[in-house]
Amino acid sequence: MTPDDWAPSPRVADALAHWGDHCDTQLLAPHPAPPAPRPTRPRRLLVVSAACAAVIVVAGTVVLVDRWGRASRDVSVGTYGAHSAPAPSSGVQSVTGQGPVSIQEHASLKAYPTAGSNGCEMAAFGLPGGNGRPSAVAPGDGGSIWFVDPGASSVGRIDATGTVTRYPLPAGSGPQGVARGSNGDIWFTEAGTTAGGPDDVPDAPVPAIGRVTAAGAVEHFPLPTRGANPLGPPGTGSLPTAVTAGRDGAMWFTETGADAIGRITSNGAITEFLLPSRGQVHAAPGAIVSGPDGALWFTQPLRESLGRIDPDTHAFSEFFLPPPRGGIVRAASLASGPGNALWYEDGRNQALGRVTPDGKVDAVPLPAGGGYRPWAVTAGTDGRLWVVDLLGSRVVSVTPGGAVTPFPSVDGLTMGAPQQMAVATDGAVWFAIAGANGIGRIAC
Repeated sequence: MTPDDWAPSPRVADALAHWGDHCDTQLLAPHPAPPAPRPTRPRRLLVVSAACAAVIVVAGTVVLVDRWGRASRDVSVGTYGAHSAPAPSSGVQSVTGQGPVSIQEHASLKAYPTAGSNGCEMAAFGLPGGNGRPSAVAPGDGGSIWFVDPGASSVGRIDATGTVTRYPLPAGSGPQGVARGSNGDIWFTEAGTTAGGPDDVPDAPVPAIGRVTAAGAVEHFPLPTRGANPLGPPGTGSLPTAVTAGRDGAMWFTETGADAIGRITSNGAITEFLLPSRGQVHAAPGAIVSGPDGALWFTQPLRESLGRIDPDTHAFSEFFLPPPRGGIVRAASLASGPGNALWYEDGRNQALGRVTPDGKVDAVPLPAGGGYRPWAVTAGTDGRLWVVDLLGSRVVSVTPGGAVTPFPSVDGLTMGAPQQMAVATDGAVWFAIAGANGIGRIAC
């Protein structure tokens, strides 16, 4: 199949052009490619965006979905409360290879001048290969970080010297988020291929949670729920996105397409908790972190709210963000940070939002006239917050009082996943450079 065989129609091309700047959209051939004797022009085109995961369905109509972006309509306020959990899955897994399966590489290094940045040093590592789009990062051991790369279908580790260890995944796995477990294993989410349509390919990757063990074995745990919330966009699948370690020793993750929160134990048993609002709206839960109160907090961009699930009782709570509503997305990313609070980005109001465990919501405005549009946010070890500024294609640090220290612009620094930034064990700040196949590092 050649690119001409699956080129978008003029109507689809117009839609891509309209959303390109917002979503950093990239058109890919269906993977795996449909085998003969299917028509050369597929009925479904998959449009992958590190920012929005937009999906276009070509079957007489065009459906364009902004995964983190603007809600097309106001949504009603639902009531949150206790919600019973379904029985956990059996934890059946498949294993990629037996024992260590990895590739050793070395990244190229580019240093940036950081005069006026309080003595910090900044560098970017260009990953080998030309098809990579690293999108999410998480701290590893010894000052290293782990990253997922949906473009190269892999998960990898990089240290401060630029040494890269990459673990290949099956084509079409679509890794989204990554986190380190309490025992040192690395967990990641896999969106898989679009599920539930006539163009599905047998044996294609399905939505799953993956793990790289300390021995280097790569394991995959398919999710019990593979389809999306019927109230959401068609064909996206359950779309597991971000993942984090809970205080209970399990890993917790969001299912953006299915409107659910999942939990997986070290032996692979999965339990899914459907959002109480699932029958009313599509909330698109995205980022998830363990909060200062020990609960799991997550973002709901399409409801403009934060959700909370108690790891013991599994009861849900919801905290709506202050008005105005509509427009540029806010609360796509989330961090547990200074002041015993949860912090999120508010690109609409050029601010960072703050939520205390008791539900008090307020904002920390960024300096007026600075032209900031915050995206991903993470908490540093020095009391500062670190944010990707989309308007400046740069990283900035922000004090809890709103004082900003900008760093140099970085080519290719665009919207990534909610877990686009992370702080390593040595305090260095790392960030994924999806548009240039790179990983950045700031050490202060």
